[in-house]
Amino acid sequence: MELQRCVGSVFLAALAALLPIACTSVPKPGEILGSSFRSPEQCLRSFQFAVRSDEPAWEYRCFSTRFRAENHLSQLAWRELREQLWGQIGMRWAVAKAEPRAPASVHGARAEMVVEALGKRVHLSFLREDFGETWSGETQLSDDEVDFRTHTGTQDGKLFYGQVPMPPDLDSAKVTEMRIGREWKLDDIRFDAAP
Repeated sequence: MELQRCVGSVFLAALAALLPIACTSVPKPGEILGSSFRSPEQCLRSFQFAVRSDEPAWEYRCFSTRFRAENHLSQLAWRELREQLWGQIGMRWAVAKAEPRAPASVHGARAEMVVEALGKRVHLSFLREDFGETWSGETQLSDDEVDFRTHTGTQDGKLFYGQVPMPPDLDSAKVTEMRIGREWKLDDIRFDAAP
């Protein structure tokens, strides 16, 4: 009985030593406002912010459409998978503390980056996705994949414009916002093989 109590105390002490590794700090307001997908680096920071904030919908938004389709990753499937991932001691902390070894290497609509955390290397691939959205107040009317180059242009070298397809039978007077852009999303995650 005494041996069990001693082993139990050692186990609890070891677990207590690991708990700071498993915890992450709450994001600062500036991090929240800077969360976006304008560069591969910003996509990584947005994913880290989402993990630290425990925001599964925002985590899911960081993945490319191709990555979601290839991995059969619906919102529900991600919520189930993330429970397993973030349930591992230190995993959320490792994601939150991951640092790029160098800026992303960008080649057209693809980018590569290597990050390190806890002495491990992870290779991240990013894909730039074009999109077009229309909104009416807080209601999203459309969210389409559009070719940014063919849906934007300039007039007289002074005016930049974009076009987004209208949903059928929609009165254009109801549209309060149009967004067209390009966002970088996580497209693949590869871990270095253990030595």
